[in-house]
Formats: sequence, C-alpha cells, structure tokens
Amino acid sequence: MRFGVGPRLGAGMCAMRESSPLVLKTIFAAFLALRTLSLSKSGISFDDLIHRGFNYDESYLSFDDVHNYRTIIPSVGSPPPFERVVVCIGGFGDSPSSFDPLVERLKSEPGVCVTLPPTPGWDRWDGFKKARQLSYVDWKIACRRAICEANALGEEVVLIAHSTGATVALACLLGEEDGQGVDRVVFTGANLGPAVSDRKTKALLTSRLGKFLTYLKPVVRKKLREGKPADVSNEHFWEHGFYLSSIPTNAVREMWLLMDEVLEQEKPLHSRVKAITIINGELDKSVCPISESLNVVSSKIGSAAPCKLKAVVVKEAGHSILFEKEATGAVDMVVKEVMSGRQPARTFFSGDE
Repeated sequence: MRFGVGPRLGAGMCAMRESSPLVLKTIFAAFLALRTLSLSKSGISFDDLIHRGFNYDESYLSFDDVHNYRTIIPSVGSPPPFERVVVCIGGFGDSPSSFDPLVERLKSEPGVCVTLPPTPGWDRWDGFKKARQLSYVDWKIACRRAICEANALGEEVVLIAHSTGATVALACLLGEEDGQGVDRVVFTGANLGPAVSDRKTKALLTSRLGKFLTYLKPVVRKKLREGKPADVSNEHFWEHGFYLSSIPTNAVREMWLLMDEVLEQEKPLHSRVKAITIINGELDKSVCPISESLNVVSSKIGSAAPCKLKAVVVKEAGHSILFEKEATGAVDMVVKEVMSGRQPARTFFSGDE
C-alpha cells in the first residue's frame, strides 16, 4: 500500500517550511522587545548583579562628590587668561574623580586651569540606561567639546586621557577639520587595543551578532584581573575607590568599535600636537601591551608635522596608575609630563567660584 499526503496537507507543509525563518525571526524580535521593555521599566531591578553598578565607600565619598565637577568658561569676549589648560578625559566607567590624585597636585601649580568634563554614560547613576543606548559618537562629541572649551580658557592645552579616554581622544585628534587640536597629550593606561584575554570576546561583540548579544545580556559582571576587583595593586583602592563591578555590554561593544575606527582612520594626527607620552603600569592586564599602543600612535603621526612620542612603564603598577601606592611614583611621572616646559604664572582651578 502506498501512503502519501493530500494536496492541502502538502501545500500547508510547504508553506510552513517557507515561512519558518520569518516565524523564528518574529518570535526572537518579540523576545528582545519584551526583555528590553522589562529592563527599561525596572531600571535597577538587577541590583544583585550590578551591585549598584560600581564600588565606592559611602563613608569616604558620596556619589555626587564623584561626579559633580564643572568646567568654567570665561565670559564672551574675554581673552584666554591661563597659561596652561589641562583637560582630563576619563576612561570606560570613569568619573571625573578618577583624576583626583593628579588634580590635587595640579591645583597648586600657578597658571594652570584643570577641566574635568563628565563622560556620557557615566555622568549619573541611572541603572546603566544611558550606557546601554549610547554610541561611541557621544564620547567623541563630548571630547571635542571639552577640547574646544579648553582652547577658550588658555594659550596652551595639554590633554590627559586615561584608558578608553585615550581611544576617544586619539579619534578626535585625527585630521585638521574636527577642531583646534591640543599642544601635548599624555595617555595613561592607554586602551588602544584589547587585552590579549579579551580578543575573542571583542571579535564576537563587534560581529554582526554583537548587537543582538547586547540585548540578550545587557549587563555582565566585570572580569576580574588576576582575582583583583580592580586592576590596581593598591589594596586600599579595592575597598574605598570608585570603579564598576559590572558593565553594560553595549558600551563595551561601542568601545571596541571605536578602536577599529581609529585603526582604520587614514587621517594623520593634528599638526598642532607636538608630543605624546604613553604611561602604562607594568602589571596592567586591562589593555593591550604598551608596544602595541605605541605602534597605533606612531602610525598616525604624519611626516609633515613631526611629533615626539615616548613610552613610560611604571613598575609595580596596574591599570589605574593614578591610584597606585605613592612609592610607585606614578602620579609624579604624570605630573612631570603634564607640566613639562611651563613657566610660572597665576593659579586657577576649574570648579572654584
């Protein structure tokens, strides 16, 4: 006996086979939409994972203290009054307080204005809502604005950028048309390439599948570097410092996409930049080796406008070198590079009334 399917049943099965990809896509899209909606409504509903997203000792530092720094802009028509302006660009998850040890030293330097602009995504606690939606373009816009403000405040501009802030700053200093540029640059813990242990994850997150993964896993616990809660050798910072204990995957993806953009960019470094110093800790496990960062920067220096480039390795220091123990001399090294070649003048600190 021969068995077969009727014409109606056979046609129905064919239709199901043809429409199954569309059905699966619809179900997946509905799942993503419901998940995104539940996250946007709950805000901090995954507190157990995020642990408020960061670590800080409330008896030592309040959240407002961490973030409330301002940049003072002179009145319209007034000439630049400061001999040197230092603009500080924070890294991934950093607040302006990440430069506190440096600021304490620079406040006493005559003729120096320090500006500490907040970074989009990290300027207030909102359950990572902004960080889960932002683009690296937001970081570039904020950095360009900070450079523009610094040029309005003083005659010489020194840009210091930490970690991912170095990637953002370098992206903003390629080409002549994007702004006035700066005179000198200091990168600390330069994140111009992924750490060796992060390269497979970077390849996955920056692939076509990456954006979907940011919806499926919007926040992940931060990877420990050799068991340390923060990539710094100073144990006191583990208890009292400000750092993220979990991270939004969208912001991680945007960080790595920006790295790729910088590598692919053919425009040379802004001709105004006369010197770049990269200062990394020898124990830094969060970023690529300093030799790779040097290669990235040197490839962007145009032959028409030579720029001095050098690297400094801080012994027994991790990624957050400004918060290492005083014995490492890390802060002294950064201050030396920032203040190189200046002449005494009068004092001003951004944020003073």
